[in-house]
Amino acid sequence: EKTNMASNDARALLEAADFLLELIKEKQEGNVQGKIKALLVNRLLSTAVRCNKNKKNRKTVQKFVATKLDKIRVGLEGLATMEDGESSTNCIDELPFDGVTYNIMADLWASSDRNDAPAQVKKLIVRMENVGLEPDTATYYHLLKAFVRSKSIKREDKPIECDAILQKMKDRGVERTLACFNACLR
Repeated sequence: EKTNMASNDARALLEAADFLLELIKEKQEGNVQGKIKALLVNRLLSTAVRCNKNKKNRKTVQKFVATKLDKIRVGLEGLATMEDGESSTNCIDELPFDGVTYNIMADLWASSDRNDAPAQVKKLIVRMENVGLEPDTATYYHLLKAFVRSKSIKREDKPIECDAILQKMKDRGVERTLACFNACLR
């Protein structure tokens, strides 16, 4: 319900995020049974992406990215590693989200005006790999977008970074699409 409200009001996005964080906390404390479904998390994050496209909501979405996004990721990854007090070595089956979730998070970071966006997307890629998920074309596209939009990276360094990302995609057998090349051209 809160996610549906967030589609109409960016402030409701923050409330929905707080609700999800509270749910994660309650689950970590053992007060809630059942699994947090990827669909729920993906709807919330997709709502943030949609809200970010509206200029009047952008400031609220930036606040969401700055204060809530990483807390949600950390909390959900923490839930995935909870197994009778021990850390699971391969938690992909227990993750309450999937590759789509990581890609939406990467999109939010890449679309933010934060100077650390490229570093945050790189961290997401490492985390994906650590839980057994493979970054795909969309993941690398968001990384390219983060580098291109970043104001903290010198203009002359951007083509070098983009070329390195495209080469990494090629080496890993990840399809390099027109959108990826267009991001580099920007």
